[in-house]
Amino acid sequence: MVNYILKLLRVKQWYKNILILIPAFFAAIVWNEKLALKLLLGFIAFSLLASAVYLINDLKDKKSDIKHPTKRNRLIASNKLSKKNAIVSIVILLFISLSTLLFIDCEVFIYALFYLFLNLSYSFYLKKIPVIDILILIMGYPIRILIGAEITTVTISLWLYILVVSIALYILLIKRRSDVLLNDNSSKLSFYNQMNLKRVLNILLAAILITYISYVLIIYINHDNFFLAMATIPFSLIAAFLFHRDMLEHPHQDPLSILSKDFIFVGVCLIWVLLFGFTLYL
Repeated sequence: MVNYILKLLRVKQWYKNILILIPAFFAAIVWNEKLALKLLLGFIAFSLLASAVYLINDLKDKKSDIKHPTKRNRLIASNKLSKKNAIVSIVILLFISLSTLLFIDCEVFIYALFYLFLNLSYSFYLKKIPVIDILILIMGYPIRILIGAEITTVTISLWLYILVVSIALYILLIKRRSDVLLNDNSSKLSFYNQMNLKRVLNILLAAILITYISYVLIIYINHDNFFLAMATIPFSLIAAFLFHRDMLEHPHQDPLSILSKDFIFVGVCLIWVLLFGFTLYL
């Protein structure tokens, strides 16, 4: 029963919503119970909203998901969740998530509505248009950052937005490469098939790392713990290499699955988090 609920809520996909917590982390804010509760509520409510969006998309894509090596195991594609029950679940999730976000903050609620509008547009039409489909999905990532910034009332560096958008583009192109390798003959994937996605991913990864290094050098040059910030760079390089290698070798896996397969990657990421945490809070 618990496993069914976790699958229904697409809990494995909630890692994307950690972006809501990013502004609080990088702003090194002074924590208190009220702020922590608002952030937790915001994270859970937006995750429920995202789960409703996933269910809507799964309903729309049931026929194609059945043919996919991993997506066919989803509740709707595998017929474990009927269309009627899926619709009821969507309505409940939308009501709980949107009412909670409205309770937290009106501006947060507006961001959530915009996110919902974008994803409905994507699910019912825009996903068929190459490039536009990627741009729509990318916008969901800075929206999460904006929600976190609004809850914590902090100003986010432009560098952070650039990094988040670049990483989002990288992950989305990995997924497009996976679809292309399945030999889908749709017009949209024919466009992506004409691109050398492996080379594009290599270039994009290099650009992400250069952006991160520039961010550390420019933002933290006068920081008391500048050398700690610099120490995060080699670990970011190692983590990026491990992730990139794993996703190219196993293109059809969920990006999150690397956490359960590559313990070196997990360890490197934890060291990076600790070093940056010390940089900000010591």
